[in-house]
Amino acid sequence: METFTETTHRLSRRELQTLFYVGRKLRLIDCLVGRCDSLRTVKAHKSFGYEMLTEGGKVSRLDFNKGDYIVAESFSCGYSKVMIYNADGQLCAKYEVL
Repeated sequence: METFTETTHRLSRRELQTLFYVGRKLRLIDCLVGRCDSLRTVKAHKSFGYEMLTEGGKVSRLDFNKGDYIVAESFSCGYSKVMIYNADGQLCAKYEVL
């Protein structure tokens, strides 16, 4: 039986780009407007961040601003959740990696 230990890592935008590859399925579980449960598929990497498709096929954007930073929770089997924080430390988005 494998034991999972949780750790937190700060990621660069380049590391996030590797994790959020085009076609990757994610679940948006928290954002600025509150808790949510919405599936997303990474559509494209852009200079501002990412374009994602919602379950209904609409385009959703994940924009990065100056001072934003990325934190990933990981277990021994890989990254499980990714959080985006603004410069003030407020949670902007939290994704579960599927």
